[in-house]
Amino acid sequence: MKVKQILWTILFVASSSVSAVKFENNSLQNLVGLAWTLLEKSSSFVPMHPDTKLNVPQFLAKYHYPLECHDVTTEDGYILTMHRIPHGRRDTKSDSEKPVVFFKHCFMCSSRDWLLLGPTRSLPMILADQGYDVWLANTRGNLHSMKHKTLNPDTDSQFWDFSFHEKGYYDLPASIDYVIETTKSEKITYIGHSQGTTEAMVLTSTRPEYNEKFYSMILLSPVVYLEHVKSPLILLMTQYRQEVESFLYGNNIYGIPWNPWISVFAQKACNIISPFHHICVNILELIIGYDLPQLDRFLLTVLLSYTPAGFSVKELIHFGQAITSGEFKQFDYGLMNSQKYGRETSPVYDVSKITAPIITYYGKNDYLVDVLDVEKFMNQLPTKPEAHLIEWELFNHFDFIFAKNVKRLLYDSVIDVVNKYNKFVNK
Repeated sequence: MKVKQILWTILFVASSSVSAVKFENNSLQNLVGLAWTLLEKSSSFVPMHPDTKLNVPQFLAKYHYPLECHDVTTEDGYILTMHRIPHGRRDTKSDSEKPVVFFKHCFMCSSRDWLLLGPTRSLPMILADQGYDVWLANTRGNLHSMKHKTLNPDTDSQFWDFSFHEKGYYDLPASIDYVIETTKSEKITYIGHSQGTTEAMVLTSTRPEYNEKFYSMILLSPVVYLEHVKSPLILLMTQYRQEVESFLYGNNIYGIPWNPWISVFAQKACNIISPFHHICVNILELIIGYDLPQLDRFLLTVLLSYTPAGFSVKELIHFGQAITSGEFKQFDYGLMNSQKYGRETSPVYDVSKITAPIITYYGKNDYLVDVLDVEKFMNQLPTKPEAHLIEWELFNHFDFIFAKNVKRLLYDSVIDVVNKYNKFVNK
């Protein structure tokens, strides 16, 4: 019933925003009921991918990888859970001398998204098998990091008062310091995807001392400048950003946590024989870019089981500001900037302070991260980065973690880079 209520709410909000078409409540309720019945009947005949409902512990246990869960508390009180794969399947013990690779996920995602493709194609699992100590971070607001020392995410709107700035300024240093202290490592390798790259650039530009803690920072689809975003859905939301903001805040919606019922709905609506499967695919690719040859449709339910994993409304607004302004800067509070920053405009992140070795990978068909925006960012760095424009013409924003042939198209090169910059491997 809860899933049907969610479907009803989505359709009701959508229909109420279209003034030219009016539905009677009874007719719309009947439509929702019919759609849900169709979904239930169709999904009962399709075999789900066996990994669809597995969480991180279950996923790693299935494929015989060890797992450690580590909690870390940030300066501002958020309690974050990191997932550690201390060694691969063929090892029997952890080794304090193993080189450390630290992974940071994308917007609306979690540590689980790095594992979707399984042992032969998941980058963290491959690196664990090759002798690395792998740490999968989670930042505030996703399903693994919903705790705070004093705030309740269900009742305190302050819990959701964060954007990618706080994740980069508070979450990353707390997590990285914990990893370095726990492993007794001198430095670590950082791999981020999408917003995971944004947070890394926030960290190293606002706390430049952290540049010295990385052998290398590998940025997969670096989200820094967003002037040339091509996604029609994102551009539409940006055009009506103020209206979206007013609607959400006006209804006391400050954050969207992971919801298991939305997961159930997605499994039924987006499975491979669902009559709505193609709609799911088209919505996804309208956001990230079309690359149907690399999309594993059978894996879609695995992705959507725990993604979206939770996010704040303020994050959406901050990204919208970046698209509109074309700048990489802190959250714009408008008339409150003077009180917040002591100046009328929000501060620009000084990327000239980023001195860690930077390696970028970016695609030609990424609707969110355009080649021009990546090149603009790279040209502003004090040291020329190692840049890799992926050859596959259709490579989109999610192909970095979800493409059928991602190992050949991307990860083989990334592994070579990790080995090259890591002193342990090169001894």
